[in-house]
Amino acid sequence: MLQELHIRNFLLIDSLKISFSPGMNVLTGETGAGKSIILDATALLLGEKIKGPVLRKGSEKCQILGLFSLNGRKSPLSDLLSSTSLGDKDESTLILRREIDSENRSRAFVNDKPVPLATLSSIGDYLVDLHGQNEHQILLKTNIQKEFLDLYAENDSILKEAARLYSHWKGLISQKESLKITESERAQKKDLYEYQIQEISKARLKEGEEEEIEKILPPLKNGDKLGRLAEELYSHLNDAEGSLLERVGKCRKLAETIQSLGGDIQESTLLLEESASRLNAVADSVHGLKENIVYDPAKVDSLILRQDTLARLKKKYGTTISEILAHKEKCERELAEIETLPERIQDLDRDIEKVHGLLMK
Repeated sequence: MLQELHIRNFLLIDSLKISFSPGMNVLTGETGAGKSIILDATALLLGEKIKGPVLRKGSEKCQILGLFSLNGRKSPLSDLLSSTSLGDKDESTLILRREIDSENRSRAFVNDKPVPLATLSSIGDYLVDLHGQNEHQILLKTNIQKEFLDLYAENDSILKEAARLYSHWKGLISQKESLKITESERAQKKDLYEYQIQEISKARLKEGEEEEIEKILPPLKNGDKLGRLAEELYSHLNDAEGSLLERVGKCRKLAETIQSLGGDIQESTLLLEESASRLNAVADSVHGLKENIVYDPAKVDSLILRQDTLARLKKKYGTTISEILAHKEKCERELAEIETLPERIQDLDRDIEKVHGLLMK
């Protein structure tokens, strides 16, 4: 029931509040008193489209508000409010509001929540039925007639079951439509997935191998040069005539002689001993490196070829080996679905027929 109607800045109305009581309410007045303006405002409140300028002269915005009391019983309106989360806590009152600016742009609200105009109109259909020239009449709407009939017949449970079956049936049909492809498309997809799976499988990818190659390839590529440089360095340290260790050794003997003759260079002697020890450590390290350097051109070529293979696969299937392997797994799943497509469509046909039979029943 409409309890209160508030109208502000609408056509000739500055501000108007009308309260309604249970039973029959009558608005009377001579021609031009504004009765039709109140009906026009009510129609806009119920979701009717704006047909011309409605703003009162000198105003920036007009507002129409209606306060409705609900009986709290289950009804199509209560279902609509619940499905849109627009009902109040006790479901006893409902407030509709519509605001229109100077550009005839409007905003609609239900219980202070903004809603599309279509939602306001749907709710309005259950609240008020306006009868008059060029006005919509709710009893002429087929969907409303069906809802009244179902409400009278207490069809709530069977309606929900029919809706569930219908949704299931349409979903199965959509699944089938999404699976429909021509034999040519099926063959093309099958060939594509098989080729990609074979190409990735043939590469025998391993997690972390790319990092391992990047670690071992540089010393292998430069093995020959590293060997020559290490040999030269070891020669300067210990091997060649006049090497650093040989000269440091001579310096140590001279320092020890000076020390024995009373010269105070004990600290220098110790530093020379430490230098000799450090140089020996460096020489041993270089010698070990020199002995372990492997120059294998065939191995280098093999690793470079592997890098090229990985780069080609990354360009096509993913930026990392993990992504490439994930792509392979995806192709395997897609291939399995392509190969079982006819059987899946047959299964869907059986399910569609079964659900359709239940729905018709």
